[in-house]
Amino acid sequence: MRLIIPVAMLTIAHTLPGAIWWEEESKTDLGKFGGMMAKMPGAAKSLAPKRQTHSCDGSFMYTKDGQVERWTDAAKATVTTIDHGNRTYSVMSLDQLRSQSKKPKTGPPVMPGERPGMAGTMSITETGKTESIAGHTCSEFLVTIGGIKATSCITKAPGWELIRQYREKLGGKFFAGGGLSAMATAMPEDAAQMRQLAEQFKKMDGVPMATRTDMAGIAANVTATKVWTAPLGGMSIPAGYTETASPLEGLRGLRGRQK
Repeated sequence: MRLIIPVAMLTIAHTLPGAIWWEEESKTDLGKFGGMMAKMPGAAKSLAPKRQTHSCDGSFMYTKDGQVERWTDAAKATVTTIDHGNRTYSVMSLDQLRSQSKKPKTGPPVMPGERPGMAGTMSITETGKTESIAGHTCSEFLVTIGGIKATSCITKAPGWELIRQYREKLGGKFFAGGGLSAMATAMPEDAAQMRQLAEQFKKMDGVPMATRTDMAGIAANVTATKVWTAPLGGMSIPAGYTETASPLEGLRGLRGRQK
């Protein structure tokens, strides 16, 4: 007896690449504060354009910033930082990072619509605008977190599904990597808000080709200059490196401040 399979039931497997990579350049425009800041010691170096390399293989998010490498492991929910300049490394769990973000802060009152200890209301909306950057067409999204607004242009370059896999494995615990990583460190205290953030960020699965943030007249622009696919390889801590405290300790993101 011959088994006849209708053509409509046949599917062709989509093989994903080993990892998706992108390079990005970040620039800061101080606006009206530029003249004052330029006179400060070391200002020229700190304000110079910076380059980072990111990669995602579905399980890890990798970032290289100068001599510093950062690996976020979705399965273990940890961030490992390797500093080749200082020959040190550190490991921090995402639960630790989230826990310290709950600590009260002193400073100005919270922004309108926020309560102390909250990231504030968050929304992500596709604007309908498109742009061509580094040979890739991307779709613009407007991101609002509390009183901070940003636009991010996302492309579905080959291998973008690996970024979705990575986020799904994390289960919304952390949104590391790419141009919105600074804004995304604003972590909620409760599970309901965590799920809300995870659902919102699903809209932006893909490679961030451009992210533009304006905070109190200071503009931060991050633009991808290259996107490609290649194996990521494995994380390796060189022999002789000393374990130290994570540079992420003390980072509380963009959360509301308490009086």
